[in-house]
Amino acid sequence: MREQDLAARVVAWLTSEDWETAREVDNVPGRGKARADIVTTKAGIVAVLEAKLTLTWQAIEQARGWQTYAHERLVVTATTPKGVEAAAAALRALGIGWLVLQESSTRPIQIVAAPRHPNPSRVLLLLGAIRAPHRDAQAGTAGGGKPWTQGDEQAALLRALVAVEPGIPIKRAQERLGWDASGGARRNLERMIRNGQIDGVALAREGTRVVLVPGEGAF
Repeated sequence: MREQDLAARVVAWLTSEDWETAREVDNVPGRGKARADIVTTKAGIVAVLEAKLTLTWQAIEQARGWQTYAHERLVVTATTPKGVEAAAAALRALGIGWLVLQESSTRPIQIVAAPRHPNPSRVLLLLGAIRAPHRDAQAGTAGGGKPWTQGDEQAALLRALVAVEPGIPIKRAQERLGWDASGGARRNLERMIRNGQIDGVALAREGTRVVLVPGEGAF
């Protein structure tokens, strides 16, 4: 199955549930070259769905980017990874829903319910970018709780990255997240994980390297 095949099946399901859909929505103010695989609306609710064959960090980042543009953000995949519990917990912490639409089914399985964010500040910019070609495009062809603190979000991002890329070296994880990757910053991150300050992330050894894996504690 190709991503565009998965996206077409997602659109068919949404249409059967009376959602209006647009695909490959681009030229959204403030989003640069980003494009939403599927934008769907119903009864005043706007949702963005990223359709990917497997759950990857890229898929999570793409869905996360629409935080202020939609009431709901979801990733739809065709399969589930081995560490489904860790991945689900990470997505839940980031406020991103997760559906799995298997090839043998016409309706997705809900792994993580998408929380509904009231009054996203840029939703009109997203809706305003939808044009007639988006109604006919093929998607998938392009590559409530307490307020979070910056630390909360950084921890949730790290958990999400480690859930989909277990065994990632610390420095690479810092670089992927756009964090300071200096030696001092790396040692500080190791200390925080050892002290249990970041739930759901553990240290492990892979040869001479220290890597990050889902779990708690250190080697």
